[in-house]
Amino acid sequence: MRQFDTVLFERVALSPAKVSPLVTQIHPGAASVFKDSYLVEFLDLPATHLESDLQRGLLVQLRQFLLEL
Repeated sequence: MRQFDTVLFERVALSPAKVSPLVTQIHPGAASVFKDSYLVEFLDLPATHLESDLQRGLLVQLRQFLLEL
């Protein structure tokens, strides 16, 4: 339901990858390189987070998922 509420499809499938003009000038195929992105908004991380925060959030969600199984 969260995916519907946050219009996930429109944000991911219909929007092109955001690549700076400088990067596309240096490497014209850069948009296809960055095509696969990870959506981790369900972790509710702050805008400025550390890699350890990301790892901890993923482990908490994984643990919760395994406990539900």
